[in-house]
Amino acid sequence: MFVALVASYTIITGDYLSAGLSAIFIFFTFIAAYLFGDREESPLYILLFPAMWILFYVLVFVEYFALLKSIGLLRAGKDIVWQNWSREGVAVNI
Repeated sequence: MFVALVASYTIITGDYLSAGLSAIFIFFTFIAAYLFGDREESPLYILLFPAMWILFYVLVFVEYFALLKSIGLLRAGKDIVWQNWSREGVAVNI
């Protein structure tokens, strides 16, 4: 739904600059990951570009919402505390 709102906003206002800049940013991220990452990755991963562009906008929305929530907590005089996560990966013995 959020992506539909962003697409609608872009079409209605005619503001294609933000959509274009985000697409260029993600494209260069893909290129950098391919050039400097594992060579075992297929260059066909660039076909995932449209899905990553949508997820980019979802991530921006989540970060903006978190910012608004933290500002609300600060205005209410509450402390903002980082959460500590204990990450456990799956061990692969090759």
